[in-house]
Amino acid sequence: MVKETIKAVEEAEKKADDIVKRAGEEADAMITKAKEDAKLLVEREKESADSQAEEALEAAKSEMKKVADLCNQEVEKEVDAMKQSADAKAEQAIETVLASLY
Repeated sequence: MVKETIKAVEEAEKKADDIVKRAGEEADAMITKAKEDAKLLVEREKESADSQAEEALEAAKSEMKKVADLCNQEVEKEVDAMKQSADAKAEQAIETVLASLY
């Protein structure tokens, strides 16, 4: 009976050791998978952030081009107005010089 009890205890210890070993292996596998999942998540989030940043940059460039085009149009209008004013003043100057000659 003592031998049977000892044998039963040894078997129980072996089973317990096996359970602990499997639990450790499963824990290691879970940790490895969690690390891989986290790495993939970080990569996806980085790609998403990069994509959003690229879109924002393109939108900003487009808006800057629109503003620059509007500014150029305004500058061209001002230049044209100055040219017209200069032409009118040049005609007046010519008329004044001619009138003073006669």
